[in-house]
Amino acid sequence: MSSITQVRIENFKSIIDTGWVDIHPQATVLVGANEAGKSNFLEALNRFTLGEQIGDGDLSEYLLQRDSDEQIPDGRISIRFENAQIRVQTNIDHRFSGNVASEVSGTIYKLKDGRYEFQPENNTTPLSEYQSNRRKIVDRMAAKWGREKGEQWRAHTHHHPMEFREAVENEKIETARAVLISGLEDARESIRESEEVKEGDEEQLYQEINNDLRRLQRAKPIGELIADEVFNPVFYKDFEDIPDRVPYEQLEEPDDDGKYEKLMKNIGLTLNELRDRPSPKRRETINSGTESFAEKFNRFWPGEDVSFDLDLVGDDIELLVSGSNGREQFVSQRSEGFQHFLSFMIEYVQNRGGSGNIILIDDPDLHLHPKAQKKFRKALFNMANGRNIIYSTHSPYMIEKTNLNSVRVVENKRGDEEGEEVEGTTITKIGGADSPADDSLSSVRTALGARFSDSLFVGKKTILVEGYDDRLYLRGMSDLLGQHDRVTIDGEATIVDCGGASKVDYLSRIVDSEEYNYSVILDGDDAGQDAADDLTDSEVSDDHIHLVSDVMDDTEGSSVTIEDLLSVELFCEIAAEIHDDDGITTEEFEDAYEPPNDGIVKELDNRIKKARGWTRESADSDDDNEKGTPDLLRKTEIASNIQQLATSEEGKEKFDEETLNRFESLIEAINTSLESSDDSEETSDSEEEAEAVAADD
Repeated sequence: MSSITQVRIENFKSIIDTGWVDIHPQATVLVGANEAGKSNFLEALNRFTLGEQIGDGDLSEYLLQRDSDEQIPDGRISIRFENAQIRVQTNIDHRFSGNVASEVSGTIYKLKDGRYEFQPENNTTPLSEYQSNRRKIVDRMAAKWGREKGEQWRAHTHHHPMEFREAVENEKIETARAVLISGLEDARESIRESEEVKEGDEEQLYQEINNDLRRLQRAKPIGELIADEVFNPVFYKDFEDIPDRVPYEQLEEPDDDGKYEKLMKNIGLTLNELRDRPSPKRRETINSGTESFAEKFNRFWPGEDVSFDLDLVGDDIELLVSGSNGREQFVSQRSEGFQHFLSFMIEYVQNRGGSGNIILIDDPDLHLHPKAQKKFRKALFNMANGRNIIYSTHSPYMIEKTNLNSVRVVENKRGDEEGEEVEGTTITKIGGADSPADDSLSSVRTALGARFSDSLFVGKKTILVEGYDDRLYLRGMSDLLGQHDRVTIDGEATIVDCGGASKVDYLSRIVDSEEYNYSVILDGDDAGQDAADDLTDSEVSDDHIHLVSDVMDDTEGSSVTIEDLLSVELFCEIAAEIHDDDGITTEEFEDAYEPPNDGIVKELDNRIKKARGWTRESADSDDDNEKGTPDLLRKTEIASNIQQLATSEEGKEKFDEETLNRFESLIEAINTSLESSDDSEETSDSEEEAEAVAADD
């Protein structure tokens, strides 16, 4: 089986030119936001299939928006491959001559009109001989058209020899045959009135040329021959649920092509055989077919060996599944991941008998629980033995954390910003030359809609915070407490900023599914309280959830954020330095902060707005613009300055005892969460399924 090394898509839908995209030898994972172009990339690769074409409506509209003279081919798909075993019949004049194997490397191009072009990179003597023999047949047919009796025949037709030869050379065999037949009919009309050609001669010439056309049609063009051997894709983009049973009459519908119909084809059983065969004979066929299907399924499904049973029960056809414990269950009683993968496998085995060497999957994780996604991902990587799998995803669970070089980040650069060039869909390899030097995973985080702090799923101890500022404060104050020989953050812990309180619930489920010890830190404002409620609804233990307001006294009625753990004097001093251009002194900032209040961040932000001529009413209103009034307080700059101060020698004297006590209390609560194990371990999929069966019993 060949190895696909790179692919390239040009001028297709959102894609202008992907450039050469490296293909991982196992599974290539496309990560990107909605509308980035992941599906378009997969669809273009599927169009490489023989018989598929790219229409005018598929061409990229972005080309019209570019200020560039660069010529981009219309809808070209290019595949680079190595060490493909291509078997060719070099002597194509003889129908049953032997095949010769040739190990081929090179590039195959598919053009918009469906033709293929091949550019070899190594010695391909059998292929050259094969191509030469096809050329001889073309020349022979053209010569017959123009010689002796053919010349006389041609004189009686309106077809020119070049019309025939052009059709043959462009592999339009049916067009060539139509020209041949039409020429024969024209000749017959004229020959009846002519003595120059004997009746029957034109029939002999027709048969000779038509026989050569058949030989040519039997021997594929070299491009098609290689394309079919090298890149044989099977594309999946919809996963239907599998019912426990279906009425027999439903499968008799001529247009029915559901999962049961396909499974029966895989088993080798027709509806009539299922209904009419005597029971022992039917059972023998079912056992043989389901065993064969189960063997394929178990080859890839991790963790257990399963068996299947399908039979006619009354007026319904039922499907049952048995796990390693031998207990029979309906499909609906199995885990989501199992049902999803079974749906996929039925389609996979049905398509080309499971022999496709390229598997393309669009969003296989859609609607799956995180645990099910992880198991489905493992199954896909197990399947990638001698095959290339390319799938798209929005989920971190579908990324193999020990195999990040399989990830490709997909972005759609539409030129939305002024002066930005329209590039269309781009595909970047993680760790490649064009990925960020400072953080090779930042683009993955952005594409997933999450801003992870240091890396993706690292460290068995994880601290989830709302934003980058929280991370700066925790790191800085932990260092300061260490200088005072007090409690610091666990050295094995990773701090992850979630990009906002609303995303904390989502990311907490990520670390929970990874079975990490973790702690969640939230502000005491409305957003933090809402996030805490969401976590509770998601059955996250209260031991993991900490509000910064918990370590403060007399916080009722205020919206406490992590900045409120600092002394008012120090925070206002740093804010005045940062906002020097607003002309607000430290004292004026302090005067703006008078309890009861909405927290120091909001009160100082309102003070800046007042200095710039905003009224308190307009500052609090959400009607000034689409997203409400912007925050003017430069929080991140303040946090960065305070972190730097906390880690300096001067910092020891700048932070009062109350500030140190508050942060120490918060860090102690964090460490307690990180040291404790979850109250109850997650059960495995098989255990969950066994529990479900027991409950049903």
